[in-house]
Amino acid sequence: MSGGGLHMEWSRALFAALVECGVRDVVLSPGSRSTPLAIAAAEEARLSVTTVVDERAAAFVALGQARLSGMPSVLVCTSGTAAAHYHPAVAEADAAAVPLLVITADRPLELQHASASQTIDQIKLFGDHARRYVELGVPDDAMVAHLPRVVAGAVLATLAPDAGPVHVNARFRKPLEPVDAPSRAASPAPRPAPKLFLPRNEPSEEAVRDLADRVRSATSVLVVAGPLSPPPGELIATRREALRRSVAAFARAGQAGVAAEITSGALGRGTDDASLGAVDLLLRSAEAPDLVIEIGRPPVAGSYQKFVGSLRGSRVLVGGRGLTDPFGGADTLYGGDAALVLARVAERLERLGGGAHAASRAAYRERLRELGRRVDRAIAQELEGAELTEPALARDLTSRLPDGSVFFIGNSTPVRDACAYGSAGLRDITVLHQRGAAGIDGLFAGAVGARLAAPAAAPVAALIGDVSAQHDIGSLAVLARVSGPLVCVVADNAGGRIFEELPLASTPAGRTHLTERFLTPPVPGFLGHAAAAFGVDHARVTTRGELAAAIERGLASKAPLVIEVAAPVEASRASRARILRAIAEGQGGA
Repeated sequence: MSGGGLHMEWSRALFAALVECGVRDVVLSPGSRSTPLAIAAAEEARLSVTTVVDERAAAFVALGQARLSGMPSVLVCTSGTAAAHYHPAVAEADAAAVPLLVITADRPLELQHASASQTIDQIKLFGDHARRYVELGVPDDAMVAHLPRVVAGAVLATLAPDAGPVHVNARFRKPLEPVDAPSRAASPAPRPAPKLFLPRNEPSEEAVRDLADRVRSATSVLVVAGPLSPPPGELIATRREALRRSVAAFARAGQAGVAAEITSGALGRGTDDASLGAVDLLLRSAEAPDLVIEIGRPPVAGSYQKFVGSLRGSRVLVGGRGLTDPFGGADTLYGGDAALVLARVAERLERLGGGAHAASRAAYRERLRELGRRVDRAIAQELEGAELTEPALARDLTSRLPDGSVFFIGNSTPVRDACAYGSAGLRDITVLHQRGAAGIDGLFAGAVGARLAAPAAAPVAALIGDVSAQHDIGSLAVLARVSGPLVCVVADNAGGRIFEELPLASTPAGRTHLTERFLTPPVPGFLGHAAAAFGVDHARVTTRGELAAAIERGLASKAPLVIEVAAPVEASRASRARILRAIAEGQGGA
C-alpha cells in the first residue's frame, strides 16, 4: 500500500536510523515531493534541522558542518533540478574526503520520461563524485523493517573506507502528506540500525620500519604538512591535537624540520615549537634536504613546486588518500592516518636511536628554525605600524582570534596570505579550508555551516575575497538567520588579483583582457547594499584601527558581522615584495 501514512512511517524510520548511526545535522530545502522527509526530520527531536531555500547554498552549509564535526550532515531536497544544485558541494566533498549524505526525493518510475513536472533522471546524478548510490524505491511495508540496515550502510559509506558523499534517492507517490489510514495494517517493526565501529587507518609494520630506516640514514629531513582531512567520524579538533602531538614527537625523535601550512592543523599549541609556518616564504630560502616527508595535500605555497623540483634527495608521501602528487617524483607512499604513521615511526626511532646522522639532521633542523625566525622578524618589522594591506589583514585577523575559535579560509589570495603572514602567534584554533577542489564557491554558506556545528560560545571567523563574496552573495540570506559570533571578513582588492600572479598577466592578450575577463572587480558598494538588503550587519574599514575595532565587535556579538576591508592593491604588492627582499638579504634584525 502507498500513500501518506506509509510514507510517513517509512520516513520516520529512516531518520530514526540516521540518529542511531550518529547523525545529528540535517539541512533541508523545501519542496513538495520531499514532504514526508521534511516532516519526519522536523519531528525527530534528536536532530538539528536547518532550512535553506537555495539548494546550492544548503549543500555548502552541510559541507561546513561536516568539515567540523567529522560526521555526515544530511541534505534533503525535492525532485527535479533541485538536486543538481548540490553538485558543486558534492564534488568538493568528494575531493576533500568530507562525509555528506544527500537524500533526494523523486517521482516513481512510471512518471519518468513521461513529461511529468519536476522530473529528471536522478539515478547516479552525481556520477563518480558519490562514493555510493542507493536507490530506495517507493516505500512499501516490507522495506520498513530493512530500512535501518540500508541507512546504516549509506552512513558507513560516507565514512569508510574513504570518506565522502553518498547519494540516496527516495521515491514517493501521492498522497505525500500525512493521512489517517485506520484500515492499513501495521508494517513490520523496523529493526535497530547496526552499530558502526569504524576502522582505524593504522600503518603496516613494514611501512613503519621502512620510513624509520630512511630517516635514520638521511643527513637532513623535512616534514611538509599541507591540508589534512580528519579521520572519518572524528572531530577535527580531536584530530588536530593528535596530529600536533605526533608531529612534535616525530620531529624530536627524528631531528626533523617541520614546515606546516596554517590549514594543516600542525601549527599552534602542542607542537613544542616543532612546526614552522609561512611555508611559502620559508621554502624560498630553505636548504633542500635529503628526505622530504609530505603529509596531507601539497601545500598551497607557490614556492613548493620549485622547491620540490630542486631536490637532489627523495620525497615520500604519508597519508591514507593515495598518491596525492601532482608534481610527480614521490618515490614511496606510506599509507595510513598521518598522525598514526608519524607516532609509530617516532616510537621506533626512540627505541633505535637517531643513527649515525642524528647530529647532521639536528643541525639542519636548527638552521631551518633560524630561517623561520628570520622570516618571522621580516614579517613583523614590515607590518609593525604599517598601513592596512592584505598581509596586515591576514596577520591582524589571525592574531585576534581567541583560543577555541574556528577559522574558515577561502581560496585564491586569502589562503595564501593567511598561510604566509597569519601563522605567527597562532592560538589554539581550528582552521577549515575548502581545499578539495579549491573552488571559490559557497564560502559564506560554508562559514554558516561551521557556525552551526561549532560550540555556541566558540567564535567563528572567515576570510574570503571579494570575487568569492560576489559568487556566493545569495548565501547572505542564510547568514542573516544564524546566531552566535560569526565574523566574515571580505578582502576588497578590486577583483581576482591572483590572476596578476599567473603567466596570463605577462602575455599581451592576457593584459588586454585582464580586468574585464579575469579580475572582474565588483561594483563599488555592492557588499554593503547586499548586506543591508538581507539584514546582515556590515562594516567597511580602511585602517587597521578600524579593522581591530570591527573584529572585536563581531567576536562579542551574537549575530553575524560582515567586515569589508579596503585593501590597496599596490600597497599590498609592495609590502609582500619588501618582506621577500628582507628575507633574501638576511635582514629583519639580529
